[in-house]
Amino acid sequence: MPGGIMFYVSDAAQKPLPIDGFTGSAVVKGPGGVETVTLAPMGDHLHARAKLAQGDAVTAVLTLTFGGKAESVSFETKAVGLQEHDHTSLHGGQVGMWGDYHLEYAPKDGEHRVWVTDAKRAQVTGVSGSLKDGDTVVPLTFDPAAGVLAGKNAGAGTRPVMVDVKVGETSFSLGFNPAAGEAAPASGHDHDHGAHAH
Repeated sequence: MPGGIMFYVSDAAQKPLPIDGFTGSAVVKGPGGVETVTLAPMGDHLHARAKLAQGDAVTAVLTLTFGGKAESVSFETKAVGLQEHDHTSLHGGQVGMWGDYHLEYAPKDGEHRVWVTDAKRAQVTGVSGSLKDGDTVVPLTFDPAAGVLAGKNAGAGTRPVMVDVKVGETSFSLGFNPAAGEAAPASGHDHDHGAHAH
């Protein structure tokens, strides 16, 4: 993604592994040159922060250490990020769209998590929001390093929710129903595009 590379770790049977205990670094070669960065654990993946340009090819050499043993592997991508209107889930959640913004709702372990990205799925900044889960309003805190709005609430992901987001001066709402597996538009203000979900 334009803000860096996400690495997920799995075993030989492709079963996801917890990232606890993994450390390492990545040497990332992008359009701006070569950067060596320390991997940061973020939720269920390791993140290598790097400034990458949308659509450009990137190579990376990942060195992971676990239990005192280091292994290296190299990756090459054809292009950074996703094309416009690609609604692939990037965090294992549901993806909806309002105007030029994509929201991905991916609750985990009693925490509501919402990623807000632009039309080409690049991370946006200046994001704030809250979420209505039943009768409970859950304030969401934005973590700029992970690019996620998050808030703790028991039973997160078991009920339909309404996410209220503000990006700069634009405010909008989008509903998600984890049981139905789809996102539904709600109300929008300060934006001249109609609400829609895919």
